[in-house]
Amino acid sequence: MNLNNRVTRQLHDEHVAVIALMDKLQSFSSSNQPDLSNSQVSNFLSDVKISIEGEVTNHFNFEEEDLFPILNNEGETDMSDLLHEDHEVILPLGMELVGLITEAQANGFTAESWQKFKPMGTEFAERLRDHASKEEIGLVPLIDDLLVAGVDADLAQKYIDNR
Repeated sequence: MNLNNRVTRQLHDEHVAVIALMDKLQSFSSSNQPDLSNSQVSNFLSDVKISIEGEVTNHFNFEEEDLFPILNNEGETDMSDLLHEDHEVILPLGMELVGLITEAQANGFTAESWQKFKPMGTEFAERLRDHASKEEIGLVPLIDDLLVAGVDADLAQKYIDNR
């Protein structure tokens, strides 16, 4: 994808990374109950938790506070409304998943906690992957066309500062 702005390149890079992570989460969630003493398993769960608490939350907040107003000013309210609705579902689901990961990190997975994690991990992975794909198709090219250089630089710096 040939992008002209720092903001849209950053969003694109994050989308690529989160889609790859969600592919792994979906595969992980369809596997047998894992052993958290395995460092690959514990590191993976830490990566998912950090991604949700940090990157996904910051990404969504940036879009809501800084990008959606630009879309709305340009009459693109359908796009911002659709993505906002996704955020309203995905983020609480992600925070619930963080709670399950935190519990598993403290106590390991039990048969019961694994059975709760599996469908939630799968749903979160599917929703976030689909959302990132929507943004790649709709939001990123639109914002790339709308941002002027000075605004792009200011927004890119703000986004970096708030990470």
